[in-house]
Amino acid sequence: MKGEFHRADTRIKLWGVRGFIPVPGPSTVRYGGNTTCVEVRADGEIIVVDAGSGIRFLGMHLSEEFGERPIRLTLLISHTHWDHIQGLPFFQPAYESKNQIRVLGHEGARAGLAAIIAGQMETPFFPLSMVDLPSNITINELNEMEFSIESACALDVRKPPWHLRRLSALHLRGLDQLFPG
Repeated sequence: MKGEFHRADTRIKLWGVRGFIPVPGPSTVRYGGNTTCVEVRADGEIIVVDAGSGIRFLGMHLSEEFGERPIRLTLLISHTHWDHIQGLPFFQPAYESKNQIRVLGHEGARAGLAAIIAGQMETPFFPLSMVDLPSNITINELNEMEFSIESACALDVRKPPWHLRRLSALHLRGLDQLFPG
C-alpha cells in the first residue's frame, strides 16, 4: 500500500546538507543546496532531524505519499540556528489538521524552544503565526542530555563549545553514528 513501510525497514534520506544558507545552482547539484534536514524511517516511525530548507521538499513528498491518511512524525531540532529551523514555516504537513507533529529539542540561546520556533513566524517575518497552523503540533523542550524515541533510535546529546546545547549524534540500533551534528 502506498505510504506504508515495514517494521524491519530502516531508511535514511538527506533532504538538506548545507549550513548557514540555501545555495541552489549548478555548483550544488551533486550534494544539493538545501540546509539541514534528515529523514529517518525506523520501526514504523518517521523521525526528521532539523527543519532547514530541505524540509519543504520532504513535506511535499510526505503529503503526496500519504494522501488522505494522517502523517505522524517526530521532528528533532539539533539547535536553533536559523539554518536548522528556517524551513518549518514551509512544511506542508503543518497545514493539515489531520497530521501530528511532535517537535523535540533543547532550549534556544535566551528563549525557550517554542518561543524561538514560533518567533520566526510572527509579523513582520511571515504572514501566518504558529497558532494559525491547523496541524497538531506539540513542542517539547528536552532537559536530559540523552533520550530515546520509543524503540527506533537512541540519541546522545553533547555540549560542544560553539553551541549552548545541540544534538551531537543520532544512533539507530544496528548502525553506527548517523548524524554527526
